[in-house]
Amino acid sequence: MKILTVLLLLLPALAVHSQSAETIDSLLERDSISLADAAYILLGSADMIEPDGDSEEAFLQLQQVIPRYQGADPSAPASMADISLIGNQLFEVPPGLLMRITGSPRYAFRDARYRRIMQSSANPNDPVSGEAALRIANRYAEYVERGRPARM
Repeated sequence: MKILTVLLLLLPALAVHSQSAETIDSLLERDSISLADAAYILLGSADMIEPDGDSEEAFLQLQQVIPRYQGADPSAPASMADISLIGNQLFEVPPGLLMRITGSPRYAFRDARYRRIMQSSANPNDPVSGEAALRIANRYAEYVERGRPARM
């Protein structure tokens, strides 16, 4: 029932971003997604991958966009900090001072939490479920639609 509710809430976003419905369904059922899956969700939400692309192709593109992930294991679990770094870069969230200095995913997470893209109860090292990743991707898209405000 929970997955059905999430699907109904996210249906407009899924229609806008032409990712494979079967792939999205399988990602929604996962308690923890990989870096490749996170790349697929966020790049798809940012309209930066082909509609018929897959997670592996998305991860290769992510490595080109964010050099930090070059040499990273695509099957490694994605953390909230990873999702924040990827989302902040793809959706052009202005970095805070410490993020600019260090480039650390932890500070990208803090920037996203400050802007209320991330929930205040989340921790940077928490694993990301498919459902959470899709919700966060939609928050980034909403952030861009609102004109990139200091806080949402």
